Amino acid sequence: MTGNVALFSDWQGRLESAGGIAFYYNVDLGVRVLTAQRQYHDFCRRPVSAPEQLDSKASVAIRRQINASRKAGRTILSEWESKALLRAAGIELPAEELVATPAEAAVAAQRIGSPVVLKIVSPDIAHKSDIGAARVALDSPAAVEEAAAKMLASVRRLKPQARIDGLLVAEMVTGGLEVIAGISIGLRQRRYLCRGGA
Repeated sequence: MTGNVALFSDWQGRLESAGGIAFYYNVDLGVRVLTAQRQYHDFCRRPVSAPEQLDSKASVAIRRQINASRKAGRTILSEWESKALLRAAGIELPAEELVATPAEAAVAAQRIGSPVVLKIVSPDIAHKSDIGAARVALDSPAAVEEAAAKMLASVRRLKPQARIDGLLVAEMVTGGLEVIAGISIGLRQRRYLCRGGA
């Protein structure tokens, strides 16, 4: 609502405003907009508690990783690096190991337990599935070793210039809610948060 008055008319389902009055030409849409607006108003007025402070050891580890990435001219952390920061902040994540070879990937899969997810770790490959750099539901160490060998060969063929930092072997988690979150600092140091789920 753009003003402090709302008028409803069940016709054509569109919104107009003039002179500080919002006209909702659909009763259902108007009620939903006003409800959402009220919820947002309540959210903005809620008491905000101070964020929990990280201990100094975790804070130093996080700052060191971020500074190292900046010094290297990188603005994006790898999945492995990002998860290391989350773990340092006390956020629990699925078990995973970073390894260098297909044989090591098989050993890691044995330790973690099946099924596992296998991914290439590379700062030069953002979209892994496009080039076969990610596999899910691998159910044995032998399957992991075979998939890792094929994956490395595929990546070297399709992205020969890509730097490969290793292979990520991770516990496969099912159920629950998959969430993406991102934070960006924009103009005037305003912080923007994006989130989504599936």
